[in-house]
Amino acid sequence: MEKRTLVTIIGLAAFVCSACGASPTEPTANSFALRGIVTGYEGAVLEGATLEVLDGANRGTRVVTDAQGRYGFSDLAPGAFTMQASAVDYAPATKSITLTADTSVDFQLKVLLAQIAIVGDTTVMTFVGNSNGTFSAQGQALNTGVGCAADLTGTANLLDKDRILVATLLWSMPSNQILRPGDRYTFEFCCLTRDQATAVATFNASFRWATVHCP
Repeated sequence: MEKRTLVTIIGLAAFVCSACGASPTEPTANSFALRGIVTGYEGAVLEGATLEVLDGANRGTRVVTDAQGRYGFSDLAPGAFTMQASAVDYAPATKSITLTADTSVDFQLKVLLAQIAIVGDTTVMTFVGNSNGTFSAQGQALNTGVGCAADLTGTANLLDKDRILVATLLWSMPSNQILRPGDRYTFEFCCLTRDQATAVATFNASFRWATVHCP
């Protein structure tokens, strides 16, 4: 009786172990590499640009480009996500990526450029009387771009009601001043006689400036 009981227990143990060995294991998810080059103005490679995954399973993963503008992620989970490339003085760029194998994706960033425009109607100009009997004309320039401007200079053609040139005047912004996006600068043209100031009906202006790093 005792012998049969022992055989039964051993057989049951063998069955249980056999069942455990037959159960499948959980598959391990694959990972893939993502590499590329980041360039900027006129195709120049950008060192120190940041690449970051904005969403998906790899969210928050980031790397920085080397001296040749190259970046590389070596262990990203497969799937769809958004990648952003950013660098100082450049507008960030994003791309939608679906990673199913090792992949190469390049970015070209656009430089943040200033853009100068006249504020308001060019038929409206403010004249200020000077102590010597002359008049100065004033207007406003607005940086409508997404970069900062310096070394800003301008030329204005003042015209009468028949579009005949009354005067051409020049102005410049102080060399140490920087015009940020959305900033305005009041420029002044000097000097006009009373007759010239009275005759002016409209004007047109042109500008020169350098886009610089925003402090």
